[in-house]
Amino acid sequence: MGRSLPASQFPPTAVRILNWAVVGMDGANRGTRMFLRNCWYVAAWDHEVHRLQLARRLLLGVAVVLYRNAGGRLVALEDRCCHRHAPLSMGRVRGSNVECKYHGLQFDPSGKCVHIPWHEAIPPSACVRSYPVVEKYH
Repeated sequence: MGRSLPASQFPPTAVRILNWAVVGMDGANRGTRMFLRNCWYVAAWDHEVHRLQLARRLLLGVAVVLYRNAGGRLVALEDRCCHRHAPLSMGRVRGSNVECKYHGLQFDPSGKCVHIPWHEAIPPSACVRSYPVVEKYH
């Protein structure tokens, strides 16, 4: 066994390897069998996900959109609007919500639809999947 070096002796690129945001996938999307489900996977460097920008990632064959809410917390949602399956990553951030570019539906960080421009009543089935997110080693 080699001995561990203190962090100050690591090259800068090695230290940055620890500075990742990861998304947990729990197995609901069973189409891809070559990946372990209900595990943590790296999604992006923390500096790649900004407050007013949506970042699209493909994780285990599943499209995920990453963004930061109004409080700066990282959010990961399924990158597919529940209405017409348009990619949410083509939309924009409104406060802490994501707005679909196609028809303007807005989803909160939990994936629940909170605004439909042409409806006052929002059906409970109007939602997208949200994923647990952890940022570590800043």
